Amino acid sequence: MLNEYKRVVVSSGNLTTGDWAVWSNGLWFQDFPKKQALKTTEKKDTSGFDFNKDFKQTLEHYVQAIMPSKADYKSLLKYDLNDYEYENIDVVLIPSLPGRFRDQEMNKIGLGKINNVLKQFPCQDPNKANKKIVTYQTSSIGQIDEKYLSEFQASVIPAFKSLKEVGAERAKLKKGRSKDEKQTKLLSKPEKADDDTFSVLDHFKLIYPTKSYVFDSYDGVEAAGCLFLKKDYYESGKVSHQILHQFEGSSNYAYNQGVIPHIKVFVVTDDNNEINDDTVIYFGSHNMSPAAWGRYEKDFSQISVMNSELGILIPPMKGNNKII
Repeated sequence: MLNEYKRVVVSSGNLTTGDWAVWSNGLWFQDFPKKQALKTTEKKDTSGFDFNKDFKQTLEHYVQAIMPSKADYKSLLKYDLNDYEYENIDVVLIPSLPGRFRDQEMNKIGLGKINNVLKQFPCQDPNKANKKIVTYQTSSIGQIDEKYLSEFQASVIPAFKSLKEVGAERAKLKKGRSKDEKQTKLLSKPEKADDDTFSVLDHFKLIYPTKSYVFDSYDGVEAAGCLFLKKDYYESGKVSHQILHQFEGSSNYAYNQGVIPHIKVFVVTDDNNEINDDTVIYFGSHNMSPAAWGRYEKDFSQISVMNSELGILIPPMKGNNKII
């Protein structure tokens, strides 16, 4: 902290030597001035979503939540977040905290918050929603079967199926299973009838380093401790190999090829992969796992989370095509 500013940093890296000297990571930051150091005028948010208010409330709640039990962050950290001006913010903080969260509290955590926020930023062309693709680079892969992927997609793709619709489809399949198991299998993995028919797997691309990439990396397999994918789970077929795509270092910098990636980021685009005003971008510490993002329970009225995470979301809005 400087005398007049508070810098908020959201990083994909942990506080280890490996994260800052061996693996590739990224960070977002913004400086916020002290109230007494800056004279401001009241600004009205005309977007329909109050970025400044949501950021400040989320940040204060998160910082307090990760403190030791019964400890006040103001006494422990020797500063008060209320002393700073939160203005000119165009991202949304996405936190995860261990526990079970119901109803409105669910809208503040992990997938629940992304789902709630994106309802306020509808896709500009809802007719293309069923052709949206989630492209996700991660360093760890958890229990992400097709059931979980359908819930994830319903949460992060604007104007796509709602969680209620996912639940209704699941109930219909369950009912059909008792009558005709063969027909149920056809429904759960539909063939492409035409260009407008996408299965759950068609909506998702997961970028991950291959075994050969790790062995040929600068620091070798001994330095690959940030990567996590259980061999038994991979070989079980529960995570479809169809969604996996091999990681390659950026060609913009020669030294990127051969570095083990620890960055966690996903981008939601049309199936042409182009960045436009409908694009959704997430960056932060969330790996692709229910432990990080949360798993819906009790007919989508509750979310269960195991990890503490923090990231930023850039929702669909004008100017997104200029970000990348």
